[in-house]
Amino acid sequence: ADPANPCAGELDHLIATGTSQCGRFLRTYLHLGLNRTQDGAQAYDGILAHVAGGRRGEFNHRGAQPSVQPTPSFGHRFPFADEGQSDPRSDKTDGLLETQRGLGALPKVMYTNTASEYWRGDGSLAHTSVVDGTDIDPPATTRHYLFASTQHGPGTLPFADASAFGTRGGNPFNIVDYTPLMRAALTNLLSWVVSNVEPPPNAVPRSDGNTAVTRNMVLKALHGIPSLACPEERGLWTLRPLDLGPGEQRGIGVYPAVPVGDAYPCFVSAVDSDGNEVAGIRLPEVAVPLATHAGWNPRHRDTGAPEQILDYMGSTVRFARDAAEREALNDPRPSIAERYADEEDYRARVQAAAEAMVQAGYLLAEDVATCEQIALERYGALTS
Repeated sequence: ADPANPCAGELDHLIATGTSQCGRFLRTYLHLGLNRTQDGAQAYDGILAHVAGGRRGEFNHRGAQPSVQPTPSFGHRFPFADEGQSDPRSDKTDGLLETQRGLGALPKVMYTNTASEYWRGDGSLAHTSVVDGTDIDPPATTRHYLFASTQHGPGTLPFADASAFGTRGGNPFNIVDYTPLMRAALTNLLSWVVSNVEPPPNAVPRSDGNTAVTRNMVLKALHGIPSLACPEERGLWTLRPLDLGPGEQRGIGVYPAVPVGDAYPCFVSAVDSDGNEVAGIRLPEVAVPLATHAGWNPRHRDTGAPEQILDYMGSTVRFARDAAEREALNDPRPSIAERYADEEDYRARVQAAAEAMVQAGYLLAEDVATCEQIALERYGALTS
């Protein structure tokens, strides 16, 4: 009510959203139990942390690097999931929301991730046991969604294998544009906060549904695609307990951090016969495919270390245009011409897939046309 506040009397609800390092900041914020105002009231009613995976970040440490990605540090440590559990590797018991739950003012939370966060080794830890990787059901106030077969950032055209970071991929970068899913998630969170309308159910890989598998199992399944460059299991990132030195509890680390103990379990979505992920929310670009889409991309051989994956980037490897091209490539995936009679046939199937997503609650009705437009742009690029 302070007259100096330009929003006084104007706001009924507050939602915080954050992407990548800002999503990891929000996970850190929740872990520290900071969602209370100075007078003890709830600060944010809802939180959407996007592409943060199972990690937190470096935001309150000496020499902190908020944008740090693969370098093991404070944000790579247990806990990863909302609910409390005991970690035999670090000999700690904790949960991401344990402190906030004890203080009250617990917001409704959505975690949205792409395949990239799962393949970098931490995405599945947000909803699985650190002991054996079995499923952990999140609290009723949390939702987890995987955007199937997508990379860290929305995919775009034209095709490219060189990133803004100066890196080069072994495959063309992922072109799946998941922005319609973000609009739906934020709208669903708003309805949940304001009107208590339950959002769609969690959509993630699960061991009890046989959709959560190891990364090595997926790489073996993709082995028959001749034009797809794959990383090697030894080059994939993992999370392990860390020894950051005697000042760790005061936010003072000794670098490089020393990994101790075995790697935490890591699971990703199983893939179908086309190499696309079966778990999570499948956009029409994935459900009605023109290519194999992945959340990882190995380093190009010309840059060295092709067994490793690039930060952030995924892959798109198109299907052959017709049967003759498929046979020449010895590609086991049916060609585009063998799948769809023409562009209109493809458009109709995309529309049907998008409308099914609207019925399930994962897409806004107004974005059916958006998904059609995005898909037809890809159809033109992949068949030209």
